[in-house]
Amino acid sequence: MCWAADSAAGEPDLLMVDLAMPGMNGLEVIAEARRLHPRLPVILATGYADVDVAQMSAEGCAILRKPFQIGDLARAVKTAPVRMPG
Repeated sequence: MCWAADSAAGEPDLLMVDLAMPGMNGLEVIAEARRLHPRLPVILATGYADVDVAQMSAEGCAILRKPFQIGDLARAVKTAPVRMPG
């Protein structure tokens, strides 16, 4: 999991998380992060084909399919929502 924080505001700008993790899975991490920061944009990395891309996009998540190259990651960061409305 990775937070990119704006030091001036003290709020994270972006969360990047993998779907498969020990303890909490990525969706649980996203839910907890959104509880604390409801408008937080998210990049969800996954190698699973059955992730509902449309649903995750509607929830402000960009999906980054694994394996990915550094250029794919750079594009995901560039195209991730700056901050969800609300």
